[in-house]
Amino acid sequence: MLMHSVRCWQYASAFADIDCLRPDTEALYVACLLHDIALGAEQNPVAGCFALIGAERAEEFVRRHEGDDRTAQIVHETIARHMDVETPMESEAALLHDAAHLDVSGRRVRDLDPHCVDVIESSYTREGFAADFASRMKIESRRRPRSTAATLWRAGMYPAMKANPLERMVISSK
Repeated sequence: MLMHSVRCWQYASAFADIDCLRPDTEALYVACLLHDIALGAEQNPVAGCFALIGAERAEEFVRRHEGDDRTAQIVHETIARHMDVETPMESEAALLHDAAHLDVSGRRVRDLDPHCVDVIESSYTREGFAADFASRMKIESRRRPRSTAATLWRAGMYPAMKANPLERMVISSK
């Protein structure tokens, strides 16, 4: 999952250039690295989705490590929104959203320069990622069946993951 998070940072940075966005890079970096920290986490009677649980944990992390209020709030919002069906409006949230959806299902891959994709994919292995992520999503769906993640899983996330052109790159490079 760490390589997924690092790829998300790399893809988010590439999308920032393409989409002419100027995110808070520190907040975006932290959000990219921590966005799946609660995927499959224990049941929480208050939070309905791992993204919200993770957002709260990441916000606490930023505050505990002397991050300012603005950074903590951006990290929270960015992580909380990364599983939204539609791309959020806020730049950091939009960038993580699109980067995570790209890495999981290939969404927007054609927007990127193929060389950029090759560099990222060859630098940060995705070997075993699809199986690991699918396993975690199954657990997440059982623990929070009404969550956005569970809804996306039931709506066909796994076939989209299997059809991800980035996964085919891994197979063809072996």
